[in-house]
Amino acid sequence: MRKNPMAWIAMLVCGMALSGCAQSEKTIGTMPVPTLLSASIAQPTRTEIVAGQNPHPIYWEVGDVIAVHFDTDTDATTVHWYQLQSGAGTTNGTFAHLEYGGDTLPATYNSLIAGFSGYETISFNENTEMVLEARSEIFMGLDSVEEFPMHGTAAAGAPIAFRCSFGIAHIPVTGNNVSITQITMDTHEEVPVAGIFNVNVATDATTFVQSTAGSAYQIVWAGRQAVTLTDTPTDFYGVMPVGTYNAGTTLTFTLSNGSTIVKTAQQPFTVSRAQILNLPTLNVAQ
Repeated sequence: MRKNPMAWIAMLVCGMALSGCAQSEKTIGTMPVPTLLSASIAQPTRTEIVAGQNPHPIYWEVGDVIAVHFDTDTDATTVHWYQLQSGAGTTNGTFAHLEYGGDTLPATYNSLIAGFSGYETISFNENTEMVLEARSEIFMGLDSVEEFPMHGTAAAGAPIAFRCSFGIAHIPVTGNNVSITQITMDTHEEVPVAGIFNVNVATDATTFVQSTAGSAYQIVWAGRQAVTLTDTPTDFYGVMPVGTYNAGTTLTFTLSNGSTIVKTAQQPFTVSRAQILNLPTLNVAQ
């Protein structure tokens, strides 16, 4: 879950036709705002379509940064950055406030909402929603998944409880010594799978807002070098928004010789929040 906060790109949510770009009244807090925050990660569960091994846990990593919004911030889009100080390699971390651009914390607060991942996390609409990005990327191996989108809440003085905002599709792939350089999942403009989403921290509901780079209907694995498929499954994972993906969703495998092999879903499949959906093993044969 690595992210360099200096490279994050600012987004303007007030131009997205979204409500709540400012709070009308200043809220009075009951406890001082801390410069150190603790945060834990709830682990995703596994939905068994086919048997599989337990997933690699989601851990905090060195350099992780979370975005925090306090209920007493006078502007509903205010974001404060906290960077992991201790707890790398575990599910419980301590984060220290980063004073980017002279950022000033409110004096007191009653509650907070927090987000992880995406080019920017911005809270709005009366402290109940935020914006997160679903990456347009497929990862080889669960431990290579970066920036798994999460949202969290906490009452004053309590640790932040982060939970997964989206789900994961596990795609095991075999082949008879076939070398592949790319995998593209395409929902063919049926269900948005990548881009910017609203996340309601109270209900966990996600709503598509807009695409970013590339298509909103595709996620892609593009290896730096070709991967040779064998009888032993190679595991690929796609972080996907919650929803039912229709029959007709395709996986296109690009071979090292430039040819392609297309596999088409014969029935719908459903991705649930904070769950790993094990899809049937796909055999890629020339």
